[in-house]
Amino acid sequence: MQGATLLAIGNGTIVGSLALEYATLVSLYQQIRQQDIMNQETVLTGIINQAVTVVEQLIATLNTISVTGMQALILQGMQIIAANALVNLQAAQAA
Repeated sequence: MQGATLLAIGNGTIVGSLALEYATLVSLYQQIRQQDIMNQETVLTGIINQAVTVVEQLIATLNTISVTGMQALILQGMQIIAANALVNLQAAQAA
């Protein structure tokens, strides 16, 4: 989150969006970790679907950031991580 804040300094809307998306993903991750009842496929599927939506929103937010130089490399790395997360979530969604 610190890297994202550095990229979006001066744009409170983007920082707010990134913070909300990050907090939502942390919350969903905690829900997955706390699944203690076997065969709760419906609950897990719902959480994964929510995570897909949030990661898609995260990608859209990252795509609104315009930077140059070293910050562009940091942004590119974040975009790659988000894209990989989306691929993995979609694979879990299809399973």
